[in-house]
Amino acid sequence: MFLAFTTPFALVENNTAFLRTAPLGYFALLGGSFILVIMSVRVYRSFSEEIHVLRTKGLQVESLAGFRQLRKNVIVSIFKTSIIFINAFIAFLLFVFLVDSVIKTSVIIMMFVVFSSLMSCASMIFLITIPHINFQPGSLSKYYKSPKVPLLLDNFITDTLRSTMDPAAQLRFDEWTSMVSALIKKSYAKEFSQKERVERAIETVLLLTYLKQVIPERGQQIFNTKIRHVIKPDGLYELKKGNGSRISLDVLDELIARAQKDRPGAFTIVDRLMTTLLERFEEFQYSDLWVETHLPERVGNYKKSLTLTVLISNLKKAKSERELTLLLSKEHEMVESYTLKIEPFTARKADFEHTLTSKEEKALDVIDYAIEVLHASEGFQFQIIPHTIGDHVVGLSINESNETVWGESLTFSAAHDYLSIATGSAAKLGAIGGALLSTLGLGISSILSIFGL
Repeated sequence: MFLAFTTPFALVENNTAFLRTAPLGYFALLGGSFILVIMSVRVYRSFSEEIHVLRTKGLQVESLAGFRQLRKNVIVSIFKTSIIFINAFIAFLLFVFLVDSVIKTSVIIMMFVVFSSLMSCASMIFLITIPHINFQPGSLSKYYKSPKVPLLLDNFITDTLRSTMDPAAQLRFDEWTSMVSALIKKSYAKEFSQKERVERAIETVLLLTYLKQVIPERGQQIFNTKIRHVIKPDGLYELKKGNGSRISLDVLDELIARAQKDRPGAFTIVDRLMTTLLERFEEFQYSDLWVETHLPERVGNYKKSLTLTVLISNLKKAKSERELTLLLSKEHEMVESYTLKIEPFTARKADFEHTLTSKEEKALDVIDYAIEVLHASEGFQFQIIPHTIGDHVVGLSINESNETVWGESLTFSAAHDYLSIATGSAAKLGAIGGALLSTLGLGISSILSIFGL
């Protein structure tokens, strides 16, 4: 690359204008390339720490999809950025110690061209490292998707940026899918593809872990889920769509045990109520127990089933109350409604609204026992834990295709903050500015060469 840029300009006469302005360009070039090296080293350090954390959890990191390629990219990024810095440093030494002004001019012109690419890198990297907390894994990507890089960057710089931006986010997604895949049992229908099996397993995990995890505090972090599952009395867990695909309850127990170990204290009243009801399921003489979380505007009543509906509403107003409603119904007739209202920041203060629409002896037993569980919940503590990746809030949504069948879409979305928007805009402006600088440098060089300056 060095010879490709220097050879065409080796015949240029003495260029005093470039020689006078060269120090500024060299300092900027050395600074930008040095930042690239530091950035790559920090990424490698973060990547190593992430690997160590996963290994301490007992996860076989080497078995994750794409792990070897990811580790290779991180190491190669350090090598690439080091080459850029070494080239810049060598060019600086040539400029300082060489006497021949013709060669000096060639080196300077080459540096202007290379500097056009580094301008793009520097404009992005400076924003990444200010403030330093935004360098946390996942802060610059949509969870596991590759970060966007301006098209005006050449392949060398683009590959470097892609491999240094966010390796840990991809690793975390691989960890998630690997953990779920490892817990899939042979009880699934054989005609399901691996992708469909992972999706079904994720839906299973959502019911028993995400329900007890995160309800974001701020209004723009509204967290809504809608899941319908059926637990059969024969001890098998059955999904309503997919030819009776099943997963055994021992798998669910394993998932719960792992979640309790990884996230101690992250469980809510809903979890305790659901777990207790399932433990006493045989005492309730109904064929199915439906567990549903859904949006506030609709409540489902299902024939020949006892419906336990958990309604969690998170309103935009910071001072609004948080409501948790339990609705029990049988054969399209609502039996009982139980509402727990929790004021923000005062988890121990709770108001109760208990509505009885029709009396059903067995259903009343369920509600009475549910109330006992709630009263035994240590002051009705409702722990709120924001679920974030870096500085981004992760929203989870499961959409249904209609009223009766399963929805197929499972969406993870990371909200963009102002930093990521500014970073993308600055990188594009830097790339355009670098291209203009390169063109301007070559144009000035040609003009000065013509006039022999």
